[in-house]
Amino acid sequence: MELGNFKLDKRQDSSIDECREEFKKGHKSVLLVAPTGCGKTVIAVVLAHLISLKGLVVYIIMSGRQLVFQTHDTLVEAQVPCTVLMSDSGHQFDPTASVAVISKETLEARRGKSLQLGDLPPDVLIADEADVCISPQWQEFLELAPRKIGMTATPVDGKGKGLGHLYDSMVTVASYSELIADGRLVDVPAGKVFSPYRPDLSGISSRGGDFAVKSLSKRMDDPRLIGDIVRDYKKHGEDRPALACCVDKAHTVHVSEEFNRAGIPAEYVIDTTDQDEREEIFAKTRSGANRIIVNCATLTRGFD
Repeated sequence: MELGNFKLDKRQDSSIDECREEFKKGHKSVLLVAPTGCGKTVIAVVLAHLISLKGLVVYIIMSGRQLVFQTHDTLVEAQVPCTVLMSDSGHQFDPTASVAVISKETLEARRGKSLQLGDLPPDVLIADEADVCISPQWQEFLELAPRKIGMTATPVDGKGKGLGHLYDSMVTVASYSELIADGRLVDVPAGKVFSPYRPDLSGISSRGGDFAVKSLSKRMDDPRLIGDIVRDYKKHGEDRPALACCVDKAHTVHVSEEFNRAGIPAEYVIDTTDQDEREEIFAKTRSGANRIIVNCATLTRGFD
């Protein structure tokens, strides 16, 4: 199948057909498992397009501004008419649109209200990163439409429990080994995996299973650790574009400064970085003018 600038491969085509068959069988919720490299966003866009052709309304719900913009751009490239609902997005929401990309944060602001945001209520909700869309609040959102599709690379929650209690059926696009055989993922040869210096994290408090950010930032924002990052990139990075993930804003800024001080062009992206600046950084990285993008909890899940 071709849609706009995209030509789907056999696995993407097959998974879309399987997903539609599961709904024909009477299932109301389908979990579509697509490992990294499958092209989940493209699959979601094609599903949304096919749903809209039936005269139905579909919402694609994303968590995080970057993923909202990324999904919108993919819809545009696929030539699928759509709208965006997110504060300070620069988009005017079109209530007549059949396909809408909506930020979870926008839905949170409407908690307790109708999920009908346009002229018609949604018939299908597509939830990206379904493995983290499992809280009671998320389920409250996802149960407000007759059908839902969850998309994830990892069909388990944080404790390793499957998501069968949330979805009626599951469709798997491909395995990692199949994607490597297809050339969509790179097999990692022996001798090409490197383990960095392991910092001492003993004594750092945790909240909800994660380290407390303030304590973790102080421990990680150590000149020796940051120096190791730069040294090891120079030794093993082969001058490739790289993404560095940090603890908080201060840590992010310091890592970026250290790369630049070493003569390696680096830019950083945090939650307050506006979209125009982000796009400029991405363009510079694609062109080779920038080498390292340093971020804090911004370019993580689902970032292309």
